[in-house]
Amino acid sequence: MESSAMPSSTGVRKEWQEDIAPDLRDHLVHKVVQAIFPATDPAVLKGKRMENLVAYAREVEGHMYESANSRAEYYHLMAEKIYKIQKELEEKRLMMRVQNLDLNLMPGA
Repeated sequence: MESSAMPSSTGVRKEWQEDIAPDLRDHLVHKVVQAIFPATDPAVLKGKRMENLVAYAREVEGHMYESANSRAEYYHLMAEKIYKIQKELEEKRLMMRVQNLDLNLMPGA
């Protein structure tokens, strides 16, 4: 994954942002990617869809970085976002299982 060490889009850095290393931001981007697509095969990480996913994760991280007013708030926002992503995906998986179960129980299916 490439470095996400981008300057603030507003051009104004908040004091707490000076303490955030680019490696930490990359790590949090990777956590967002893993929350959405927990791939274990390195070959999967090289496709166009994965590039789009990483771009989305960088956008999410950047938004949290910009909107936070402290390091603690940044961590909190990132943790909350990762949790919400995981929760939404789990709910979607559960709904798909229920739909598949309903289809399998239908007469003539």
